[in-house]
Amino acid sequence: YYFSTAAYQGKDEEHAADILYMNEDKGFPEPNRVYFLDLSPEEALERRNSRGGNKEVFDDEGEQTRIYQNYLAILPDSTIFVDAT
Repeated sequence: YYFSTAAYQGKDEEHAADILYMNEDKGFPEPNRVYFLDLSPEEALERRNSRGGNKEVFDDEGEQTRIYQNYLAILPDSTIFVDAT
């Protein structure tokens, strides 16, 4: 939740980083290891469309791109990227 909160709530990369700083100030525990299931927003859209169901606010393509870019900006260098395709 440490990075996902910032990625989803941050309106842009800078704001996402600010959220991380606020979390640090509040004593939120930082993870020891981070895995990122790397999937492009376009591929994620295809998967969501193929499964059907109700759309959520974060399913919007612009929102997915914003969230993805936020993640890339705030994840630590030690993050283990896993190709999720």
